[in-house]
Amino acid sequence: MNVIVCGGRDVSDDSFRRIVANALLFIHLGTPIDTLIDSGTSHGAVYLAREWAKVHNIQTQSFKALFNRYKGYCGHIRNKKMIDYALHHNAPKCGQNQVTLVVFKDKYSRGTKDIIKQAKQANIFVWIVDLENEAS
Repeated sequence: MNVIVCGGRDVSDDSFRRIVANALLFIHLGTPIDTLIDSGTSHGAVYLAREWAKVHNIQTQSFKALFNRYKGYCGHIRNKKMIDYALHHNAPKCGQNQVTLVVFKDKYSRGTKDIIKQAKQANIFVWIVDLENEAS
């Protein structure tokens, strides 16, 4: 299974690290994660997810938004690339990969709303982990 992670920009302490780890472990125990796909950010839940993947020897693939090249559309284009990669990279012949989008929600940015919309259009399961309620 390929898992795309997004959201949770403003988190970093150990309680959030546990939330991210527990969510990914839950998925991984049910259906092993082949590749964790993210936006390449160096902070927040996405960074914590990438750390978790490395500890568990799970391949990671990052897609950074190319602001200088695509201006205001860079997030939308990056999100589309993440979804396409998740669906088709190493997919079985004549098929698609099993994909889940995990949204670590602290607050919704425009980019997070966009990837949720694109994932639903691609029939990708979206799991929202509410960081504020989980940390309480």
